[in-house]
Amino acid sequence: MRNCGSQISGNQIPDLSALDTELRSITTLKTLYLEMNPCQENDRTGYRRKVMLALPQLIQIDAQ
Repeated sequence: MRNCGSQISGNQIPDLSALDTELRSITTLKTLYLEMNPCQENDRTGYRRKVMLALPQLIQIDAQ
């Protein structure tokens, strides 16, 4: 299986609700960059955990 990543930094994504419905089915998605989006900037302490719960296939979120 190939490690697939997506960089959607700086695209004005307001919240994480669409990520679950749009990205959960992409099982090869392992890395996701969301930096500089309102969904990241408005919830700096909790957004990574919310992304991990919504997209359990990820092994890396942003540069961390």
